Amino acid sequence: MKRDKEKHERALKRLNDLYLYSDDAMSEKDYLLQKKNISDKIEEINLKLKEHHNKSSRSIYDSSFLKAATYFVLNNEFMNKKNINYKKLIMNTDKQLVKDFINTVIDKIYIDEGRVSAIKFKNGIVHEFIYKSS
Repeated sequence: MKRDKEKHERALKRLNDLYLYSDDAMSEKDYLLQKKNISDKIEEINLKLKEHHNKSSRSIYDSSFLKAATYFVLNNEFMNKKNINYKKLIMNTDKQLVKDFINTVIDKIYIDEGRVSAIKFKNGIVHEFIYKSS
């Protein structure tokens, strides 16, 4: 829309130059009609741009923004804490968001005899679990 507005503004400038400085003068009536058409188009584009700006400023509160922000907070929690209460974290967070987060971080989970034996993360790190024998 911005390019379209710039195109119409250039057309308006050229129309003015043509009317004011051209040897092949156009009639005042033709000039005024063309100027009104172009000015109306520019005004219409300005209204659309303003509407788009208002929508985008409201979109900061939409669910995708909130999910991204929560994802960021979760990521910082994992990076900055040594002891994480996973049960509490999961209880206080949207389940789908936790699932999506885990899917972006974990590459593979290895199970041996019904227990998690290792987790391979997307960055290549493998964390192995050692269980005490009962």
